[in-house]
Amino acid sequence: PSPAISEKVLAQVLEGLKPGSTWIEMSTLGRDEIQRLAKLAGAKGVRTMEAPVTGGVHLAAQGKITVLAGGDTDLFELHKPALQAMGGQLFHMGPLGSAAIIKVITNMLAFIHLVADGEALMLAKRGGLDLAQSWAAIKASSGTSFRKISAVTIASPSAVWRPITATPNRSAISSSRCDGCCG
Repeated sequence: PSPAISEKVLAQVLEGLKPGSTWIEMSTLGRDEIQRLAKLAGAKGVRTMEAPVTGGVHLAAQGKITVLAGGDTDLFELHKPALQAMGGQLFHMGPLGSAAIIKVITNMLAFIHLVADGEALMLAKRGGLDLAQSWAAIKASSGTSFRKISAVTIASPSAVWRPITATPNRSAISSSRCDGCCG
């Protein structure tokens, strides 16, 4: 969800949380946003941790989603069993805001791979190659990546592929976020 939705949820959650409680935000927010929301929670005596996930819906369905945690070490250790129960790998990235930064970096890399996939298949199409066969060869070669295997294979290899050239112009540290478009 967007930062505005996270803030609305936080406002409702704060009505029922007691001072000393922990709020764990699992949305993909920018560093500045999670820190701003943490101040709102802190004003009510509630501590904050962030724990966005990455890896895609297919890994989530398998219980293997990666959790990227940010926040005080004592909070991380306290909630580590619950975070481990949610998925596969768990990384404590550092203080609050750290998980937001690495999540934007992982999203950036995923989008780079998706753009490269589209460009590669466009070259195959322009070269007169069968797209399904080309995709199978790419997946079996050194040109493969986790993102290709996990995301693009959901789409039909015979679909019309168009190169993607637009790149979001956002600061990875302060304002990038995911609107549910990625894992």
